[in-house]
Amino acid sequence: MFKSKQFNFDTNFQIMEALNQFIKQKLFRESQASNIQYFRDFFQCEEIFIKFGINFLKSSTTSETARKWEKHHFVAMKMATVVVVMLSIINFVISIVDQSIVLAIESSAAVGIFTLMLLKIHTVMIKNRGTLMEILEKLEFHFPTDAWNQHVFEVQNYLSTLKTFRKITIVIYSTIYIQLISVPFFQLFYRWITSSDFVIDLIIQCYIPFDYSNPLVYSIIYVIHAWMFLVNVLALFSNELLYFGLIIVLSMEFDILGHLISEIDPREGLECALTQMKMFIKIHQELIAIAEKLEDIFSMILFVNIFGMIYLICGTAFLSVSGISRYLLLKYFIGLITTSWNGYIQCYFGERLIQSSISVANGAYNSNWYHGSPEYKKLVYIVIARSQKLQKLSALKYVDVCLETYKWIINKAYSFYSVLTAIYSV
Repeated sequence: MFKSKQFNFDTNFQIMEALNQFIKQKLFRESQASNIQYFRDFFQCEEIFIKFGINFLKSSTTSETARKWEKHHFVAMKMATVVVVMLSIINFVISIVDQSIVLAIESSAAVGIFTLMLLKIHTVMIKNRGTLMEILEKLEFHFPTDAWNQHVFEVQNYLSTLKTFRKITIVIYSTIYIQLISVPFFQLFYRWITSSDFVIDLIIQCYIPFDYSNPLVYSIIYVIHAWMFLVNVLALFSNELLYFGLIIVLSMEFDILGHLISEIDPREGLECALTQMKMFIKIHQELIAIAEKLEDIFSMILFVNIFGMIYLICGTAFLSVSGISRYLLLKYFIGLITTSWNGYIQCYFGERLIQSSISVANGAYNSNWYHGSPEYKKLVYIVIARSQKLQKLSALKYVDVCLETYKWIINKAYSFYSVLTAIYSV
């Protein structure tokens, strides 16, 4: 009799707890209805891609005429970039013959930056467009849309992290662009008040097969270079935003999966626990497949990025101490900061993906798996075994993209910098 009353008391208590939890969640959803985070909030590069004739998230309302214009502009930009790369290569060869180390570094930097832009456009916007759209659809399918779930899984924290990196990147990219297009004016003014030498540097160090000292001719070249650099900065920036969003959302969904697995308790119903675990294993497989596809898409880009950053950090650091004018010093110093920051964020998000993939195994191990049946324990073992292979991005399998690799980049850049300063006695 006593046990029966105790059972009824416990049952009523559980019902009251469930009712209180339901009311709490309902009130929270109503209070947070205007603060729900949407999947699109993690991808703010859409409008930039649309300007290039690419619509990833299928929400463009531009007219057919506008889309045709954007595609023509996209083709013209690619052709102009190819021409600039070829002229920069010619300029690099000339600088090597003339033994001008400053011009050689600037020309090779232009070749590297514009080649990287072409590679990103081809890889992301053309070659793998369909794959990326498929990845976005799968990530959106698993994205928590309920206010209570977003609160429990701390979706706001992931978005805040992404927005912080996004803002810093916008400031840095804007600064480097404004600084590069304004340097020729400062040089013109400086040389006008100090000497009769009116030779002005170009925004992009490339070979010009005719005399451009005439103000009108130089103005035309200046406008073309400014347009070229702006378009390339936007293309690079949009690809960075897409990379940030994909990795942070994928990392978040790995973390959420680990959290959900850790809350499974076979004591509350073995059949239910088995069903949940099988479903989570399927989701885990999908997330692993997405990570592997991202590895295939970004591997070549990351390879060029990482080894290009070693060269750019080394080159800009060397030019900053090579006795140049204060205006060029500012230019190279900002370039050094930009390159270093670019390397850091690439490696930071790679590190986030690695740590998040580990959280699935941790969640499975920390759950109450020991109360389950042999079949349930086998499923837990499958999750832990699959999680032993870390999900990560790599530069063509040569190096993994993580914070340890960033240290390696800085060390290699400093080594080459030391060699250059020793050779040229700076």
